[in-house]
Amino acid sequence: MPPFEQTNESALAPAIGLFGELIERRLNLGIYTTEDAVRYTFFAALTQALNLRPEDIVLEQDHGSIARAKIDTWIPSLRGVSYAIEFKYDRPIPGGRNMPLTQKAGHIIRDLFRLAMIDRRLGAQAVLVYLTTREMAGYFTNPNNGLADLFELVAGSTLYIDGQYIAARPESLQHSAGEAAPCFVTSLYSRELCNAHQLRVYGICPSDLENAHTAALSRATAAYSR
Repeated sequence: MPPFEQTNESALAPAIGLFGELIERRLNLGIYTTEDAVRYTFFAALTQALNLRPEDIVLEQDHGSIARAKIDTWIPSLRGVSYAIEFKYDRPIPGGRNMPLTQKAGHIIRDLFRLAMIDRRLGAQAVLVYLTTREMAGYFTNPNNGLADLFELVAGSTLYIDGQYIAARPESLQHSAGEAAPCFVTSLYSRELCNAHQLRVYGICPSDLENAHTAALSRATAAYSR
């Protein structure tokens, strides 16, 4: 399967661009923001930029491939294409405690792999919306951590990630990432925001390594069920 279709991405592009503006405004105003607030802001962008109605958007859709797993947001049809969208916001821990940076980076990789495992028969384009602050951004861009190529991926460029990609990373990151599902990750949007925030939007497309994908899916399903 080829990398994320740019022609399909264009259907979401107006909403992604507006989301960037809306979340920038929210952060600039100093409004308390959680991951739920990030989701709701994206929903607002979908309704404003694409004229989607609330009934056009499904929340907590079954993953379809991993038992009991859910997809944050499902758009059954947008110009003939369905979209599965996950959100992640890594923000400072209240009380000033240090974030477990390596584990959190592994969780981002895990989200990419899980999106790549969505049942291909659904024909969905998978998208990860990732908002973070200076601490995690610094971890990703530190060349010693080997993840700068993902975080600094230029909009429109694609990176292939698989088990080998994470094999050289720390053991705690590998554990957090879980089983690999080989996939192409395309940068759809990259923006530096106010208050030391960074926004990344990725499109995820499973690779053609069908046997590896199926094996990883089976192990991930078993692990998720435990």
